[in-house]
Amino acid sequence: VWGATTQVVNVSNDSEDVPLRVFVEFLPAGGYTLWRESQETLTNKMVKTQEILPKLNNELERVVTENGTVDQITAVFDKFFLNRLEKSKIQDNFGIQVIGKMSAHRGLLNTKGLEAVTHYSARHINRVLNKELGMSAKKFNRLLRINLVLKKLEHTEMTFSELAAYAGYYDQSH
Repeated sequence: VWGATTQVVNVSNDSEDVPLRVFVEFLPAGGYTLWRESQETLTNKMVKTQEILPKLNNELERVVTENGTVDQITAVFDKFFLNRLEKSKIQDNFGIQVIGKMSAHRGLLNTKGLEAVTHYSARHINRVLNKELGMSAKKFNRLLRINLVLKKLEHTEMTFSELAAYAGYYDQSH
């Protein structure tokens, strides 16, 4: 399992030692709902699957050892993730509302704005988000904005300056 990376990571060709390497990308805070570890715990780190998701690791090892097909391996992931998601749904309707508002505003709705639209204090908003996502409103907004830029990079003719402005980054160093 690789956490969010803030730097370039080279994946070595170690197929002799690692028979299967699968990359699963989560949206901001998506991993937290599965293993309840904060974003910081895994940032720029690679953790062996058996350390953080032992049940998934054991099932994958079994399927790979039996020369499972790609469809069989995919089925293991589907079953595991769907099972985990069912158990870890966000329980707090207020949390769902806040996350929805933040996402709808592309990560540009700051804490004061959240207070205004929800009529709750920043402290309560952050308490709920920390419980449900493992991070504060500010960090979640930052992740939403970064993901917005990454998605736009793939399908746009915008310059980096235009992308930065679109995502709410206005300051430039002088």
